[in-house]
Amino acid sequence: MSVAAGQTRDLEKFNKYLENCFREDPAPCRCACPFKLDVSAFLGKIRRGNFNSAFREYRNAVVFPDIVSRICPAPCADACVRKSGDGAVNLAEIERACIRFSSDRKPIRYNMPPKNGRVAVIGGGLSGLTCALKTASRNYRVTLYESRENVGGSLRGKIPDDVCTGEIDAAFNAVRLEFCLGKRIDEIDLKALEADAVYVATGEGGADFGLSKGLNRDSLSTEYPGVFLGGGLAGSSGVYAIEHGARASHSIEKYLQTGATDGIPDTFAVWPVNADYYRPLRPAPYVGCETREDCVQEAERCLGCECTECTDVCPMLQEAKRSPKRVAIDVTATLNKVEQQTRRVATRLMNACNQCGLCRESCPNNVRIGECLLEGRRDLFLDGGMPPAFHDFYLRDMEFALSRAAALLIRPGDPAEDFTLDKDDAPTRGACRRLFFPGCQLGASSPDYVIRSYEFLLREDSSTGLLLTCCGVPSEWAGIEELRDGILCGIRKTWVSMGRPVMIFACMTCMRIFTDYLPEIDAVSLYERIDAAETAENRTPDKSPNAGTVCVYDPCSARTNIDVRPAVRRLLERRGFQIEELRLHGEKASCCGVGGHIYPSNPDLFKRIVFERINETDNPYVAYCSNCRDAFSMNGKECSHILDEVFSVHDGHRTAPVLSQRSQNRRILKSELIKMFGYSGSNTQEERAIAFNTEIPAELYAKMERALISENDVKETISWCENNNTKLLDSETGRFIAHRQIGIITYWVIYTPIQKNDDRTTGAMFRLVNIYSHRLQIQEEV
Repeated sequence: MSVAAGQTRDLEKFNKYLENCFREDPAPCRCACPFKLDVSAFLGKIRRGNFNSAFREYRNAVVFPDIVSRICPAPCADACVRKSGDGAVNLAEIERACIRFSSDRKPIRYNMPPKNGRVAVIGGGLSGLTCALKTASRNYRVTLYESRENVGGSLRGKIPDDVCTGEIDAAFNAVRLEFCLGKRIDEIDLKALEADAVYVATGEGGADFGLSKGLNRDSLSTEYPGVFLGGGLAGSSGVYAIEHGARASHSIEKYLQTGATDGIPDTFAVWPVNADYYRPLRPAPYVGCETREDCVQEAERCLGCECTECTDVCPMLQEAKRSPKRVAIDVTATLNKVEQQTRRVATRLMNACNQCGLCRESCPNNVRIGECLLEGRRDLFLDGGMPPAFHDFYLRDMEFALSRAAALLIRPGDPAEDFTLDKDDAPTRGACRRLFFPGCQLGASSPDYVIRSYEFLLREDSSTGLLLTCCGVPSEWAGIEELRDGILCGIRKTWVSMGRPVMIFACMTCMRIFTDYLPEIDAVSLYERIDAAETAENRTPDKSPNAGTVCVYDPCSARTNIDVRPAVRRLLERRGFQIEELRLHGEKASCCGVGGHIYPSNPDLFKRIVFERINETDNPYVAYCSNCRDAFSMNGKECSHILDEVFSVHDGHRTAPVLSQRSQNRRILKSELIKMFGYSGSNTQEERAIAFNTEIPAELYAKMERALISENDVKETISWCENNNTKLLDSETGRFIAHRQIGIITYWVIYTPIQKNDDRTTGAMFRLVNIYSHRLQIQEEV
């Protein structure tokens, strides 16, 4: 679906998540500046030592840089966020130093065609000069009338004549206009002037020709069309008179082009100062601007007043180089794609967010970028624009966790049974006080994690059930709300049938999903229960053989769980560990990279996140999220799970299971639990066993992991082609080529048979030579 199909997405829908972002609001100093000088850009050039470029930035804004640098009262200093701390950035000194250290101050000459329209400027003070210069630079015919024999007005005598004359002469050498000096204009002359527009700037106490009464103080227009008035006559002097002249030049040009006298709003808009910029700062004392180096150092005291709190902690935003408000614009443009005219510019961006919430936690105004992007995923899915490959692997993995091959329900006192979402359970059948929900990834990492945890919970309270399935978060991250809600509805139905027990979670992501979407369920973490039991027994466990200095890696999903984080740390401290906190921990915990399932949409970003996390310190990590532990372990970081230390399951050097092992671990877990508690279902497995073995070289296993291809995908492809005789033979190499579409992915496997050396090996054996996959469909098979 696209815009052409009739459904549009309003920008406001996504802006609601970001409406409090002030990143692009002008800095307080710029709001206070009459010229709206882009101070950040100006000082940025100073910091780089580019004084010539900084001078041009300054001149373009203030018109007469040498004059302004001497007479400006520096309202920016009063607005500077450093003023109440170690003193405002001395912008006035920097401006004067910029003029002193710049080597190219020649005015720029613009080769523009002449424009229709004659402009008369009455008054040669700062305001009149500015209007005349600006209007003439746009190639209008301009005549300036001044009653004295020289220009400069009240400025004369306030600064050295050579500075005043030199600045004005240099500026007007670059434009063409006519000066009529010693010419006083009276009311009769004003009406007789051969001009299409007039600017009256005779200075404070000068002749206003009866125009002041009807003055529009925004556009500076008067009741007479084409006649404008400003400067001292309107109560503005010094730099404010210069600003009036520049503003009048824009109003005059609009009048000459359109006949409108309402001016250009951007030139007279008052920018309110955003108080959010004022926050505690690190001291950076003023050092002066005597030398170029001093000037650069003083410019470095400027904070730029651009809030980057979210970007500073988010690799995705750093890579995207987008402000939060730009994110909303791009998401809206992506969802409002016009066929054959626009493209989806933010599809990868929406699917590259870990959904960790750190941007929101770091933002002083609670801006919710992750929620904006998740909303975009949902709309993208509904529009049919979500690339299936971005989430296909994880949705199939979720489907397996929900299937009879892995899902299981244990009611206290009853044999284990298959768990299905559509089971029509009778109310309060097999009621229990507590229900353990380990999640689907804990057992995939190690079946012993689940078994040992459940044994502990049963020792505490024999009326503890177990529900082994998936919480549905892959569908949440894929933007498929209906699927997520269906899974949670099925789980809730079982929870109700078991007497609405307290649910105990080992996975913090599962716990967050339930807290968000099933708030009626009383939820507690496994680690709080273990900590509470040890505290109640006043028991000090044996010192762990792995005891030493470690860093606890808080999962991002535990960010708002204020009870589980200290519980995990107490469990470690009782076992002899010393804890050094990571830079980002607790409420500021950062994602390990797995969250949001970003790998298919941006594998390089995923790798960057993982390696940034594991390289922060040489200390071993202890995690209480199995995905964090396995992601770090797979990339060479010594990392144990808290359950390794509590129940002595594994050590921190255990290699993370590959994809196929994760599926097999789930099967093993269900099988072991059935052995322990019996089984009320049939022994018929939902998936037919494939009766052959495969030999896969290590380098191909690594390739399969990168491509999210499991050994099951390989076996199913070979099995299909062997059983249906659809394999191809490469006569030159003697290798077989098999292909099979599973879901949206077509797999191609190149393999050779292996001759069995003894009778102990059952079934056929094949050696994998290569494998690859794509989303193309074989036409004759569609």
